[in-house]
Amino acid sequence: MVTRSSAPPALESHPPRQHEYLLLEDEMGDSVAQTLLLTYLGAVLAHLYADMGWFVARNLSFYHAAVRNGQHLISPDIAVFVGLALPPAEQRRVTSWEMRPARARGQGQLARPAPTVVFEVSSGSTWKTDIAPGEASKPWLYGQMGAREYFAYDPNDPPVWRTSQRRRLSRRLLGWRYDAGGLPVALEPDAQGRLWSAALHSWLVPDEDLLRLYDATGALRLTPDEHAMRARLEAEQRVAALEAELRRLRGADE
Repeated sequence: MVTRSSAPPALESHPPRQHEYLLLEDEMGDSVAQTLLLTYLGAVLAHLYADMGWFVARNLSFYHAAVRNGQHLISPDIAVFVGLALPPAEQRRVTSWEMRPARARGQGQLARPAPTVVFEVSSGSTWKTDIAPGEASKPWLYGQMGAREYFAYDPNDPPVWRTSQRRRLSRRLLGWRYDAGGLPVALEPDAQGRLWSAALHSWLVPDEDLLRLYDATGALRLTPDEHAMRARLEAEQRVAALEAELRRLRGADE
């Protein structure tokens, strides 16, 4: 179920520096809760798309005309480029993402494409602009940049999202899809509190300080370490089963 947000005014009517706060956020660094979740979520997404080479970027500097601050700069916590394959060596070299056509041409390049899905992980000082409505906040801004989906998560204990000064928001996970005009359409959770990401073909499931991803069948999407541990356990179980069968056969021969 989706709920359409009200249409914002034309871009030309925006205050010239209404996104200046984004530059301050970049200087703050991440809290422990943010770092733990971003490390986990980045590992899950990178492992999920490793075979296809799709680009998953953390804190990449994006330059876009819709970002109204002194540098036209925004750095999402995680940006996923579905279908955009970059060799690992090139991924490691990328430090910025120029989306302004004129600037890109001046550098002898094509303007870079928009990320498909963006994630922001909230802290006590940044959460309002992660989830608030209106042209000054990220749910609107990422749509103007061309993203297809945006998700925000509150991993903090206690949670920091609030509907008022005293009342906490009842959810840790919020999400939006964008219509053809780049306007945000809020996603409604299912009965289990999950949000479906059509772009990632995954259920997003709140789990206290972690945000889990599951496939359509309900299987948990794993980090590389989790995948290796599962493979090791399965191998040990196969060995144990073979040893048990050998003992049974030897006992039958005696």
